[in-house]
Amino acid sequence: MTQSTLETSIKKHLSQDQLPDFGGYLLAKIMSRLNYEKQIKALRPKLWAAAGLFLGSLILLILTADFSWHAFIQTPTFQYISLVFTDFGQVAANWQDYGFSILESLPLAAVTSLAGALLVSILLIDFSKNQLSNFRKLLNDHSYGQH
Repeated sequence: MTQSTLETSIKKHLSQDQLPDFGGYLLAKIMSRLNYEKQIKALRPKLWAAAGLFLGSLILLILTADFSWHAFIQTPTFQYISLVFTDFGQVAANWQDYGFSILESLPLAAVTSLAGALLVSILLIDFSKNQLSNFRKLLNDHSYGQH
């Protein structure tokens, strides 16, 4: 592990004989604080990326839902589905043909894009949750200023 020039300088100045002996406590606190700041600096861009990707996925999900809704309205899928409520006996008697009719009338592009947007949103929510939990863990584990 490489040390920064600041860490080297601090170690050099704290190791001089003219300084009182702090028993390594002060050096440990300074090194702990430097490590904490380094971790925060590395985690901050990940948090911003997670927030941006999360908002982007929500916008994608809304646009895809709107596209899917318009695609479903233009196909007879809803008419087939409404037959369950109006002619349940006929639907039950011919359930295989009914199922195939619904599958044939589905707008595949809309269904595929909606499923893809849902999958991407779920993955990005998980990524955002992990980055936020890492940030919270780092804040909770840091003992700077506590005795």
